[in-house]
Amino acid sequence: MSRTRNRASPQIAEQQLPVDSPFARSLRRFLRHRVAVVGSLIVLILVLIALTAPLLTPYDPVKANLREIDSPPNGRHIFGTDQVGRDVLTRVVYGARVSMSVGIVAVTLTTIIGVIIGGLGGYLGGRTDDLLMRFTELVMMFPTFILMITLATVLEPSIFTLMLVIGLFNWPGLARLVRGQVLSLRETEFVTAARTVGATDWRIMWVHIFPHVVGPVVVSMTLGTAGAILAEAGLSYLGLGVQAPVPSWGGMVSRAANFTALAIFPWQWLPPGMAITLAVLAINFMGDGLRDALDVRSRHGGI
Repeated sequence: MSRTRNRASPQIAEQQLPVDSPFARSLRRFLRHRVAVVGSLIVLILVLIALTAPLLTPYDPVKANLREIDSPPNGRHIFGTDQVGRDVLTRVVYGARVSMSVGIVAVTLTTIIGVIIGGLGGYLGGRTDDLLMRFTELVMMFPTFILMITLATVLEPSIFTLMLVIGLFNWPGLARLVRGQVLSLRETEFVTAARTVGATDWRIMWVHIFPHVVGPVVVSMTLGTAGAILAEAGLSYLGLGVQAPVPSWGGMVSRAANFTALAIFPWQWLPPGMAITLAVLAINFMGDGLRDALDVRSRHGGI
């Protein structure tokens, strides 16, 4: 009787061992990517700064103070003041709201369009796929930034225009990525089995295919956010983005783009320029870490 118990105990112990989920393996791989972890912390800090901007500074980001025009960094104004006496640090902090919100909303719009077009084209195939891909290639034929400038010129410049313009023209790459993933998944055995037992197309797409596409889509969203922040800065620099006096990193650099400011008042353009650089680098580092962590090929190569 005791021998039977001894033989059964290893089997019971094996059944009680915790299952190592794909999420746990991906999380471990991401945490080993130190640069990505640092980038994620920086992004988190920037988001918190954007959310708590009124609590971080006592100054008004849009109210002019003619008594302190072009003041250098000092005890009252750590980053100095701009051409009309506004605190530069305050405007950088509030500018994070514009850049982060534009990046997140624009990429969300891009993702919705790209996933719908790519998913439908890849799953339905045939003439639907041909029509959607020809439309995608038509959009890709034109320089994205030129299209954004054109639409931003026609529409009234505002933060909502920025979100719309950036979101509407950056989806073709994601659509092609999703289409390729769906094309490779729709002929797999588990999708064929689901179709055989009578699963609807909607259930197959949502339950059996979409979970396998989430990883590449998340990575694309992360890297696309950095591109959206750069696009916002570029359009604001050209005067087609957020209009003064609303603070924006690109707008701050634009208003300091003259010889006097560049040579004599570097504190007016260095902080927003460094903020753009830091945000883009941090998001790209985070995206690289997510790409390595969610790479399907690495799931079979150890932990």
